Amino acid sequence: MALPFHTTRWSLVARAGDFAGGGADSPARAALDELVRAYWPALFAFARSRGETSEEAADLVQGFFARAVEKGGLVPRERRARFRSFLLAAFQHFAANEAERAAAVKRGGGERGLALDELAREDELVSSGDEPARAFERRYARRVLERAFTLLREEQAAVGQAARLARLEPHLVGEDGAVPYAELALELGTSAGALKVAVHRLRRRFGELLRAEVAGTLTDPGEVDAELGELMAALAR
Repeated sequence: MALPFHTTRWSLVARAGDFAGGGADSPARAALDELVRAYWPALFAFARSRGETSEEAADLVQGFFARAVEKGGLVPRERRARFRSFLLAAFQHFAANEAERAAAVKRGGGERGLALDELAREDELVSSGDEPARAFERRYARRVLERAFTLLREEQAAVGQAARLARLEPHLVGEDGAVPYAELALELGTSAGALKVAVHRLRRRFGELLRAEVAGTLTDPGEVDAELGELMAALAR
């Protein structure tokens, strides 16, 4: 759902007040649906790091997911709340007070179910050494980056540059062992200088997409830099 910068997904949710009368097709319900779909992996990491088995964590997340986007009732108390903070607080409340009901919700059930392959992949990413809150913050931050990079891949694919991006990705993320520009230039039929310019432009575009993704989880665009700083700090810890 594409939204103007000043009307973010989270600002719609924050203004909704009460989903009960909004209907399944309301903009606020759709916005919350997108956000929960995007960032549920962080909740799974939190539950697993708290000691839940993979199945128990999946059941808790599925129960929260179903309530959030189907039954409503999950709204921020403060309009200027950040989605990241709200998501964890709401999930902790849900897990503490409705674990029994959540355990009865089967993973993958219903139209909005979480796919088993997604859950298996997320389980592999959970570090057993992380405290629950840290696991949540780290996975949330990684998810932000993943979503921005996915958008970059989609944009490049749309203009026929998917293969080039795939070869340049190691340079974009600073991976060790990236193929030297001179060697890539021969492979791609261009010059090393042209590839360096392309990487510079891709990094700049990725930065724009990243900021837009972060903005979608805030009600105040002026908080983007602060939120980005906190997300990068979570990855560095």
